[in-house]
Amino acid sequence: MNERIQELHGDKVELTGYLKHKQNLKWVGTFLFLSAAITLSANFEYSRYGFILFAIGHTILSVIFFTDKDKPMFFQNFVFLFIDAYGIYNYFIR
Repeated sequence: MNERIQELHGDKVELTGYLKHKQNLKWVGTFLFLSAAITLSANFEYSRYGFILFAIGHTILSVIFFTDKDKPMFFQNFVFLFIDAYGIYNYFIR
């Protein structure tokens, strides 16, 4: 019985660590989005790098939402990722 309690407690600690890690990644995505929005709206020499910040943020959140099986949010971030790719193409490649 005591072993089972320790096993469950270990699973709980592991799950709590995963949730905290996931929450931190969501915050990283949020700060990337804010930085990207400010960079793009400033309309200065380096504004085009905002698309790269957006792409990194959308990639992070797409992975999180995919693993959580949150289909609407995954779809939204995945579509935004293609929009970011189009912006990167326009400003860096073309």
